[in-house]
Amino acid sequence: MYLSQTIGTNIIDDLASGAEFIFVDAPTGIGKTQLILRTVLLYIQKMGGQILYLVSRTILESQLREKILDAALSDYSRSDETLDSITVWTYHRLAKLCVHQLLPHFDVIVCNEAHFFLTDSTYAIDEVALSYDWITQQKCPKILLSATIDSIFHYMKDHLKLSVDRVIHPNRMQINISGSKSAIRYHAEPDYSSLCVKYVTKNAEIVTLCEKNKKEKKKKSLIFVSSKETGEKILQELQVKKVRAIFLTADNKELEEQAKTIRTISEKSRFDSDVLIATAVLDVSVSIKDPDVNQIFIRSYNSEEFLQMLGRLRVPTDARYEGITLFIHKIRKQDVDRRLGQERTYLQILEKARHSQNLDHDIASNEIMFADNCNPGIYNSSHLRRMLLNPLALHRHRELFKRYKGISNAMSDNPDAFLLLQLRWLGLEEDYDVVNYVANDVREEIRKEVFLNREMNEAKK
Repeated sequence: MYLSQTIGTNIIDDLASGAEFIFVDAPTGIGKTQLILRTVLLYIQKMGGQILYLVSRTILESQLREKILDAALSDYSRSDETLDSITVWTYHRLAKLCVHQLLPHFDVIVCNEAHFFLTDSTYAIDEVALSYDWITQQKCPKILLSATIDSIFHYMKDHLKLSVDRVIHPNRMQINISGSKSAIRYHAEPDYSSLCVKYVTKNAEIVTLCEKNKKEKKKKSLIFVSSKETGEKILQELQVKKVRAIFLTADNKELEEQAKTIRTISEKSRFDSDVLIATAVLDVSVSIKDPDVNQIFIRSYNSEEFLQMLGRLRVPTDARYEGITLFIHKIRKQDVDRRLGQERTYLQILEKARHSQNLDHDIASNEIMFADNCNPGIYNSSHLRRMLLNPLALHRHRELFKRYKGISNAMSDNPDAFLLLQLRWLGLEEDYDVVNYVANDVREEIRKEVFLNREMNEAKK
């Protein structure tokens, strides 16, 4: 409950003074949720008010309800009051309620994983645009939580014309006055200094490392991939090696084995297989506190997703990441260029549609016309049966285009530029060293295995 202890009193003062937006920017595992349940909720109870706590995934909704129940049972005298004072919804449910019925009044709205408004804006307009519009129009205080809040903070600051009163660093408690409106940001620096980081180049290296980890150390591995195709290939190769692995995607999470794994993660914060592979379906707020997990592989092209994936593995605050090895990918320039091309196409379609209609792109409800090859998931709002321009999606595509272009240009001069960028996200750029490539050791393991298989096949003949 680090945040409750350091900024709890400040948050209550902010709410009492009528602050409209409170941004809490802090790494995973230092108590953002507990700040709400142990500090803000108690204050709202005393005031006889109501909190709306919004989350981005159904699995998070069930996890949060368990935490609320635990908080209520810890004080039997106030248990009913605790449960009655807080409502938990997903953003998806909020979007549906915005359309179909009047919503009740809430005294505080908490937006968990607030980076969701940008990161999911390119394919979930109902969940993002509608919920974002409703939330920002409410007159009550809004608390936005995230370990990667920077992009949405600057977007809201610019587009809502927020003037930030204070930027408070919980670890130093420095206060900077920069405006007159009631928007406040709390910021805590993450610390990854105890994290051991290695570099991988191929899927075969990942498979060998996971097999070796299981056989020699009796430990588990967590793998995040950027595409279903990559995940399927790694899964198949691990199965050939007789390594128990399961792959979670948005498409298969309802299947029996996958659903059981999700329930285990939700209820026990652990998984039973030797290796868990996942796409971004698992990158938000899910807590894995399994002490047998000692290595995590992350393949991601943007900092928000990368840090959220890393944050799924929770370790005690005092131990931090000691004993954990993070394997990051040396991604090829052509893979970055492919994503750059996709973003260029999306932007061309969006900009053409916006300019042809003379639209104000800051108004989410404007109808637009666009080319037939446009991805409708980015812009379609089915309940209204018309096409809408989502300003959050437009901003996100512009942002990603700039990022990928910068990475591509940097990789033209230095093939390891993206590797260095990933280390910079961790604050570990100065630790870069070619000896941290696992390729040489792993290739030797693979070479030996190929040789032994060849010898066995020859013997059978």
